[in-house]
Amino acid sequence: MKKTILAIFAMAAVTCGTTSCSQSDESNPSSQDGNSLVITISDGTSRSVDGQVAGGVATALSQVDGGVEVFALSAGGSVIKEYPFSTLEIGNRSKTIEQVSSSVTKVVVVANVPAGELTAVRALTSYNALCQYAFLAANQNGTTGANNKTMMGEGTPVAGSPAADGHDFKTVTVALKPITARFEIGTVVPGKGIATINLLGVWMNNVYKDASMATTSLMFNNNQSALWTLPSAPGTSSTPYGTITVPTYPAPFYTAANASVTTAAGASVYAFHVFAGPVIGTGAGLGTTTIPHVILLISGQFKDPDLDGTYYYTGTNKYFLSWVTYTKYNDGSDITTILPNTIYKMGVRAADGSGTPGLTIDAEVIGVNPPETPKFDLGVNVSVTAWTAKEVTPSVI
Repeated sequence: MKKTILAIFAMAAVTCGTTSCSQSDESNPSSQDGNSLVITISDGTSRSVDGQVAGGVATALSQVDGGVEVFALSAGGSVIKEYPFSTLEIGNRSKTIEQVSSSVTKVVVVANVPAGELTAVRALTSYNALCQYAFLAANQNGTTGANNKTMMGEGTPVAGSPAADGHDFKTVTVALKPITARFEIGTVVPGKGIATINLLGVWMNNVYKDASMATTSLMFNNNQSALWTLPSAPGTSSTPYGTITVPTYPAPFYTAANASVTTAAGASVYAFHVFAGPVIGTGAGLGTTTIPHVILLISGQFKDPDLDGTYYYTGTNKYFLSWVTYTKYNDGSDITTILPNTIYKMGVRAADGSGTPGLTIDAEVIGVNPPETPKFDLGVNVSVTAWTAKEVTPSVI
């Protein structure tokens, strides 16, 4: 009996966002037992950069922090067997598995599995369980490594040409896509009526804590939340705000200001990864209508007066401490759905100089109200590019 070889090619289709996970025109493997499975992972070119502050760095799939797991599934959706890649196999981007069951009709590949979730992922027993696994937001926003964002893909084996040694083999192409959307946020720049401005911190609100995206997983803190408590004493004409104790906030949806985030082309950004729906299975790629909110804490000084003679402060209180909340995004039309495998850029200049150099803050949006106060909720123009990525620019609503 001839040995059948099954080759899996997993391509990280996260830079251009054009590779689909379609399984059309794919045939099932033969019913012959004793098949060999040869798994090949292509050299990755994903911008799968991590961190609360990180620049865009192209990295190879061999630089995964977690692991690459291959799940062989039956026609009924049961996991027949799970095959992990070793560190050496990840480096070689190849793994050969002997004695693969003839009942394998689908393959799911999960790359960059967080170390703390690896045991649970390996124990999953069905296609639905793989599609619905509740990866944790904290592990998708880690700051230890540049290529640790989980990616998933699926494919169906098809017949290949006989190998030179006479063995038959099967092939399957799997497009790997990040399971999150990525928000990249630049620094702030003074707009109308503002002399100087400083960014103190960046928060994400109205986001899910895990990939289940269940109602109980949604993190939303309204304008009455004690999380937004700030010092109440204002500055004066000669005394700006002193040291500000920034409110604590549940990880991983907060980062303090960082001097490496500037208006320069290719500078670092504040980066957050949020769940936006599955990339395989039911609803794959459809996204979510739960729109994340970006919240900034800023301080600075009003102009005295503005060029048109307008004063934006009363008395001697020319210094301000203010929240700014962005709840609406526009990339030519209002964005009503956030998609996985997509980058949303706000006030970010790419290395080639494209994009918007910073988020412009005008004096008219400065106020003492806490985040999520409707009057001070803003909209932003965004650019969307393929991881897929999107760029945003704020405007007052």
